[in-house]
Amino acid sequence: MYKAVFSDFDGTLLTSRHTISPRTVAVIKRLTANGIPFVPISARSPLGILPYWKQLETNNVLVAFSGALI
Repeated sequence: MYKAVFSDFDGTLLTSRHTISPRTVAVIKRLTANGIPFVPISARSPLGILPYWKQLETNNVLVAFSGALI
């Protein structure tokens, strides 16, 4: 069983249109509903991640600035 799932945004979660697909959102919500934290990772600032983080409705930590801020 997974203890947590970490994923980068750009080029991984985000589509070429800079959106998160409905299927991906549903999977992440299912993970968190089952007690598996989802942690987004990005080189972006927290403000650059925030709109996507809100869409995922997760209250877990995030990793920004390529790991310089957790």
